[in-house]
Amino acid sequence: MREIAVLSDIHGNYNAFERCVSYILERGIQTFIFLGDYLGEMPYPQKTMKLLYELRDSYECYFIRGNKENYWLNYDFSWKEKSSVTGALYYAYHSLTAEDLGFLKVCR
Repeated sequence: MREIAVLSDIHGNYNAFERCVSYILERGIQTFIFLGDYLGEMPYPQKTMKLLYELRDSYECYFIRGNKENYWLNYDFSWKEKSSVTGALYYAYHSLTAEDLGFLKVCR
C-alpha cells in the first residue's frame, strides 16, 4: 500500500515544517498532498517556499490553495485590524517573489 503525507496550515513555520518533512522522508514516504496556507504569521516565508519548491521538484506533490493564498494573490488585508498578526502577514506578503506568486496561482 502506498503511503501519502498530508500537510496543511504551515503558515511559514519553517522549523516545524522542516521537522515534519524529515519525519516523513525517514519513513520512505514520497508523495505529498499540501492543503494550503503555506505562509502566514511565522517569520520564514522564503525558507518555507524554498522547501516547498525542493519537495515539488523531487517528489510527487499536489498543492491546494488555502484562504491565505487567496489573500496573497489578491492582497486584501482590509478584513483585519492593525495588529502584530497583520504586520506578520504584511511581512510575508512583501517577501513573496514573482516565482512565489506564480506558484500560488497554479495551486488548485
